[in-house]
Amino acid sequence: SPFGIWRPRVPASIEAGVDAFDDLYADSRLWLQKGWLDYLAPQLYWSIRPAAQSFPVLLDWWVAQNTRARQVWPGIATERIGPKRPASEMIDQIQLIRRGQAGGEIHWSMKSLLQDQGGIAGLLRETVYAQPALVPAMPWLGPTPPVRPELEFRPVANGASFSWSAPGGGAEPRQWVVQQRFGTRWDTRILPADQRSLTVRENLPQVFAVTAVSATGITGPAAVLGQNQ
Repeated sequence: SPFGIWRPRVPASIEAGVDAFDDLYADSRLWLQKGWLDYLAPQLYWSIRPAAQSFPVLLDWWVAQNTRARQVWPGIATERIGPKRPASEMIDQIQLIRRGQAGGEIHWSMKSLLQDQGGIAGLLRETVYAQPALVPAMPWLGPTPPVRPELEFRPVANGASFSWSAPGGGAEPRQWVVQQRFGTRWDTRILPADQRSLTVRENLPQVFAVTAVSATGITGPAAVLGQNQ
C-alpha cells in the first residue's frame, strides 16, 4: 500500500506531494511493472476535483502502469468523510474505479465503516455493494479452472432443496457462487467450499445456477437448472 503519488509532476498535473521515490526509497511503479506483487493498493486519499492531487488522474495513471495485469486496488479515504467530503464522494470514487478497470478498492479505515461515518455503511449497501462480489482472479498463481459442478434438485415441504458436488478433475473449489433468478431480479450468494446445499422455501427461483471458484479466483463453467439453461 504505497503512497499514492509515485513522484510529483507524474503525471504532469500532479503538483504536490511526497516524492516516494526520493524520500521514501520506494519504487512502487517498478514493483507493479515487474509483477513482483499480487496486488497494489496506492493510497489515493484525495478528492476527485482538486487538480493538484486529483483522484481520477492518479487512478488512471496507476492503472496504466499495470503492464503485467496484476491487481490494482486503490485505497480510498473513507476515514475523511465529513463536512468537506460527503459519503457520496466515496460512491463516486468507487464508480470511477470500476470504470477505470481497477480490480476493486480498499477502505481506509475499517473504523469508519463500523461507525457508519456520514451514513457510508448504509449508502454502500444500497448502491455499489448491493450484491456480493468475488475477489478478482489471480491467474498467475494458478490458472486451472474448476470443472462444472453436478447439480441436483428435489422437492421438500413448501420449497425445494438444491445440492451440488465437485466431480474429479480441475482445480479444487474454494468457494461456490450460487445465483437465483426471481422474475427479473437476480440474487447472488458466495458460499464456502464445505457448503454444498441450499433449501429454498415458498418463493422458488426460475433459474438456479452454481459456479465453482478456485483458490486463485478462477471460475469454472456454471451448472444451471431452470429456464434458458
